[in-house]
Amino acid sequence: MNNKLEDLGKSYELAAILESIKPMLQTIDLEFARKAGEGMVDQGNFQDSAAVLNPSYDPTKSDLLRLQGETLLKLVEFVESLKEIDELKEQVRVNQNNMAAIQKMFL
Repeated sequence: MNNKLEDLGKSYELAAILESIKPMLQTIDLEFARKAGEGMVDQGNFQDSAAVLNPSYDPTKSDLLRLQGETLLKLVEFVESLKEIDELKEQVRVNQNNMAAIQKMFL
């Protein structure tokens, strides 16, 4: 059974970790990372296709290359999501300030 207080503490801990790595993640050239990831996946697929021409072909290398590319693409998606979250948090802040200002007009 989960302890809600413990879960809350772990949630805050996880949030703090994500906030601490966010500045580094935001320095990533996302377009380059996306193209690199796609290129790695394509290269892994090509190596599988060309396997009949390579007597020392190791399919594990192609699997590794594809998985690295897919992971890089997921990292790009993660960073883009973090940016979207920050934008929505800012919009919430602006909306709350606007509502507070409107409420003050009627008090």
